Amino acid sequence: MRPELDLPADLRLKVFIVEDHALTRETLGDLLEDQGFEVVGRSPAAAATVRAVAAAAPDVCLLSLGLVGESMIEVCRAITEAAPMIACVMLSLRDRPGEITASFRAGACGYVLASLAGDRLAWALRDAVRWRRSRRTSNLS
Repeated sequence: MRPELDLPADLRLKVFIVEDHALTRETLGDLLEDQGFEVVGRSPAAAATVRAVAAAAPDVCLLSLGLVGESMIEVCRAITEAAPMIACVMLSLRDRPGEITASFRAGACGYVLASLAGDRLAWALRDAVRWRRSRRTSNLS
């Protein structure tokens, strides 16, 4: 990795969480705050999420694929198109290759299984921000 893309250890990345279950949404927020993130927004549903995420201007958006009746993959695509500087990471209960592929094709920078989340979630979010910034830097060259 190029040194200019390393994130300072004390950098407090901003995260926006989209999760339909209130308790899970709050727990994720608490976990990420404990890991040094600043939670700048939380949303229970996909409706109006793209505008809310763009307005909050997070470094990374965590999208739960468990949302019933809503396509977080399409929300990811819309966020990536509207605000390409925001990294999107999908959080899923399922390990479905088709869903993983569709997520990355929609612009996701990461895909994390909820069963493995813990400390790996913070790592995945930071890695997604590094990757998104590297893509921006390479596109400017």
